[in-house]
Amino acid sequence: MERLVRQGSAPFGSITLDDLDRAILLLLREDGRRSNADIAREVGVSQPTVRQRLDRILRGGAAYVTVRVNPAAIGFPIDVILNLRVSGRDVREVGEEISALEHVSYVGYTIGSCDIQVEAFLRDNDHLFRFVTEVITPIEGVASVETFLVMRTEKFNYRWEGEALGSTDETPTGDPGEYAVRRLARESAASRGAEP
Repeated sequence: MERLVRQGSAPFGSITLDDLDRAILLLLREDGRRSNADIAREVGVSQPTVRQRLDRILRGGAAYVTVRVNPAAIGFPIDVILNLRVSGRDVREVGEEISALEHVSYVGYTIGSCDIQVEAFLRDNDHLFRFVTEVITPIEGVASVETFLVMRTEKFNYRWEGEALGSTDETPTGDPGEYAVRRLARESAASRGAEP
């Protein structure tokens, strides 16, 4: 499980993350099933504090809970990127129609040589052929389709940290997650008069 940016949630920038929020998110990034009790022990705060922080983060749209499925492992090994040009119809209408399709995992509006970029996971080359020719191409407004078959994926994750999850002006060294946790541990220990 991972906690990710939620689609259709609060606008970006509507929630400010502090060091504790970042440390909680970074721990969950490592193990999305980690308990609030474990997180609380790791960062030196109470379980209710962790629960309140997570509630605020989730309500604010900075993260959400999901399970990431490996499409190839469940019979959909064909990963295809489609670049679409749209003409004669509002690009958002076309994008919304494509978003409703079963095998589509991503729809993004772009600037450049295409108007919409689509990612889909399909069973085999025949499924790919039928998907492009019988499903995508006939959609009203789709003027052209450029197809890219992903041969191998080097990186596929949602572990993006956005400049160490919006860290402070201090420049961390090493892993940003470890930096945030170490810093919180030091601050927590200092407030208790103990050694970190």
